[in-house]
Amino acid sequence: MTRDAIEILIVDDHPVVRAGLRALLDGDGLVITGEASSGEEALAIAVRSKPHVVLMDFSMRGMDGPSATRALLRLVPKTRVVLLLTFETERDIVRGRAAGAVATIAKDAPRAELRQAIVASAQRRPA
Repeated sequence: MTRDAIEILIVDDHPVVRAGLRALLDGDGLVITGEASSGEEALAIAVRSKPHVVLMDFSMRGMDGPSATRALLRLVPKTRVVLLLTFETERDIVRGRAAGAVATIAKDAPRAELRQAIVASAQRRPA
């Protein structure tokens, strides 16, 4: 891991999705520092690891992505959240942004677009 690497926490309630995101993103300046299967688990991990970016599933059992985003940003305000949407509806995008996410992106977005959203979000991180 280089000093300039962007540290990412992946949050999704499906293990196959987490594994796929890890395989797509880990490397080339991006480092997956943790995975969580729920919003509650994400909060505990984020408080300990303080990732630069949290890649958060919008729709999870229990605490959903917007609720987890709101709680996470109260605990770790310098972290940036990118919400992953199955369907990019205007309502969900607005709800995600209102919760504090700096970006929303579709789960079926190409790797390059996903990577670009993460890098752009990390650059908005306060010093």
